[in-house]
Amino acid sequence: MFFFAYLGAPTGGPRWRDVLSRRAAWLGLQAHTFSRTLADGRAFAFGWVCVRPSDTAALVREDGSRLTIIPLDTLTRGEALVQDSPRGFETNAIRVDVSLLSGEARVAVPILTVEPFYYAGDGGDWAFGNDLRLMVDWAGLRLHALAAHSMFQYDYVPPPYTLSETVRRVRPGHVFTLSPDGSPSEWQFFRPADMIAPPDDGEPVERVGHALDSVLGQVGRPAAVHFSGGVDSGLIAARLAALGRTDVRLHNFTAGPQSDPFYNLAQDMANHVGLPCDRVLWNPAAISDMLEDLAREYAVPVPDPAFLPALALVRDAEQWDEAPVMVATGTSAGHPFDTGFRLGPWRKVYAVPYPLRYLGAVAYRLWFWKRQGTAARATSTLQRSMEFTVMQNAAFLHGTLRGFAYDAPPDVRAAMRDVVEKAQMGPTEGMTSEDRVAMAAMLRHGTHM
Repeated sequence: MFFFAYLGAPTGGPRWRDVLSRRAAWLGLQAHTFSRTLADGRAFAFGWVCVRPSDTAALVREDGSRLTIIPLDTLTRGEALVQDSPRGFETNAIRVDVSLLSGEARVAVPILTVEPFYYAGDGGDWAFGNDLRLMVDWAGLRLHALAAHSMFQYDYVPPPYTLSETVRRVRPGHVFTLSPDGSPSEWQFFRPADMIAPPDDGEPVERVGHALDSVLGQVGRPAAVHFSGGVDSGLIAARLAALGRTDVRLHNFTAGPQSDPFYNLAQDMANHVGLPCDRVLWNPAAISDMLEDLAREYAVPVPDPAFLPALALVRDAEQWDEAPVMVATGTSAGHPFDTGFRLGPWRKVYAVPYPLRYLGAVAYRLWFWKRQGTAARATSTLQRSMEFTVMQNAAFLHGTLRGFAYDAPPDVRAAMRDVVEKAQMGPTEGMTSEDRVAMAAMLRHGTHM
């Protein structure tokens, strides 16, 4: 579901609705819109593009002159809707507050939300939303040089930037405020010291099970699990089975028994937990169809090839007699737990004298980038040590093709380094080095364009 809102002169309302309606028609979905009039005569309109009408009772609260909206229907929407102020880990739901009396608008984005949220200003009129395509339709497209080069260098665009100069993204862990006079500001509400440590009582297995059950118990019916047979999706399946969720179907993407080492393991695990397992076989012939319709399926450019298996599973589920109302996935859930351990090996790389690392990086660009083997991997590592900091390399992967596949002006490279450091490492100040790396990795996995 895509959320889109407008705050400004009433005369701008028809254009906003037209953008929303055209996007809904292009996606084959429905547009559901609502509006309020502010005390000063301005209009605040909001709506969703989705398959079915939004549950506004669960997503919208009107308390006197204050309107509170949860843009995305997450499992923690209830907590976000009623709490007085944003708190770091209590919810991952974004919250929009609008004063119908003064016209002040606030958007609180939790530190670990998986949902991007954007804003754009056009004179006295403003738009907000979680779909970059809608935002660009409203604000226009002017390609942002820093953002475009960041896509090559980092595989994502660090907030507050997006691919268009006309649209900004609210940084996770921050509150964006639009004052009654139209002045925008942003402040960080998340601090590592605010993190609530779990009670150190009970067995770890019981604590993890309780934490998972408290979330999975809210999953709607019927449901599905994107199931590989690995630790993350296997744990989700096991807990759902323990909760008696016989409506759950496991959905396994596979290249077949000859190519997929998890093929038999996935079926054995499904049999063990007592849930049905549907197979989706890898079909290279379907790739062209997926790519042709990619702009409809994804709101942002997709740098991760893992979207192909996910899209294949989604398309297969659409053919079921009763499509799932919610899908659980454990993709990269375990990644933050092992990320901190990468810091030690990378520190050893940076202990190599600078001239030697420089020579290795040059050798990679001149020759080894088109080779395989130990020497190629070693020079690639040295190349990355010259491009990124030790914390960045430990936290997430980067491309190593700058200088021969593409390049960026020196001033753009300097700005990129500053922005990614602020976006990824800034919110983690005050943590231990290992925790900083793990948090940065989670921030990276939750980012969009």
